[in-house]
Amino acid sequence: MTGSHEVRGSIPLSSTRKSIGTADPLWLAVFFMHSSILMKTTESNSTSLMSTAELPACRRCRRFTMLCVIGLALLAPGGDEGRAAEHPGEVSNSGVSATEPQAFPVVHIYFADRNGRYLQAEERIFAGSEGEIDRGRAIIEALIKGPKPGLMRTIPAGTQLRAFYLAPGRRAYVDLSESITEQHPGGCRSEILTLYSIVNSLILNMPEVSTVKILVGGRDVPTLAGHIDIRYPFTADMSLIR
Repeated sequence: MTGSHEVRGSIPLSSTRKSIGTADPLWLAVFFMHSSILMKTTESNSTSLMSTAELPACRRCRRFTMLCVIGLALLAPGGDEGRAAEHPGEVSNSGVSATEPQAFPVVHIYFADRNGRYLQAEERIFAGSEGEIDRGRAIIEALIKGPKPGLMRTIPAGTQLRAFYLAPGRRAYVDLSESITEQHPGGCRSEILTLYSIVNSLILNMPEVSTVKILVGGRDVPTLAGHIDIRYPFTADMSLIR
């Protein structure tokens, strides 16, 4: 047909709407702007079919339509904001819900390695240890219970936690039953690992603790097995961890 003109590279209507992802007026603005490009492309061919008097009126009509649609698009809210205004209970995928349940705290409990030379961390999740005291008690109870296969216990079986409490100055007190001294296997290295499995497990998992004082049977004792003086508080020793 005379005056026909093929336009390449046009954008399908469905793909245009999908790519915009905002409110309908803005999508319409893009669509009409795209349509105006097509109209300009065919304007030269359609000029011969229209009279000279009709062209200015047609152009003014098209311009007025485009200005109206663009004005609506500028006033329309964005996709996520518009949806949030219409549905205040919904949460965007890009954000995190304020009511989303937090994960239980993950702690690292330090046991002796297979060779009994260093401390090695074992990951645990304490579902019920919400407060500081509960978390501290849970850590010591986990040490007393012992490790999973692959590591060695540092506290003798049968030992009981008599008390755990925090004092000013970020100091934790751990009061253990006398079984920790009576059933201890002995040896300087074993005694070191026993002490620092307790100290490191508490300090490295609890920001509220910077030093640890160990009691036995509710009182101070000079040592656990005759080698290390435990009458004073201990700080963490990272050199023992592998």
